[in-house]
Amino acid sequence: MTRHELKDFRAARRLYEQATTYCPRNAPLWMEWAMLEWDAAGNAGRARQLFQAGAEVPPSYQHPPLYQAWAEREAASGDVARAQQLTQAAYEVAKAAQQRVRGAQRA
Repeated sequence: MTRHELKDFRAARRLYEQATTYCPRNAPLWMEWAMLEWDAAGNAGRARQLFQAGAEVPPSYQHPPLYQAWAEREAASGDVARAQQLTQAAYEVAKAAQQRVRGAQRA
């Protein structure tokens, strides 16, 4: 990373820290921050913690793309079994969301 990129990265990290403090249920924020850590900083351990934080939001705030993004990175790092688990989790989260929508439409 160049000096300018490092400065931008640090600023982005601070913004994600603030955003997730104010909006802790926003799974897309956790996902984007995790991808920044993994892709830009190569910090897979920290990224996993952030993905996990996003996965722990209440069910109605779950975000299937979070699991997909996490699965892609685990597969690329060689952990195919974990990637399969995360892909299944994405499916389950999407299915649950669909059921909530159908239930709301019937009410």
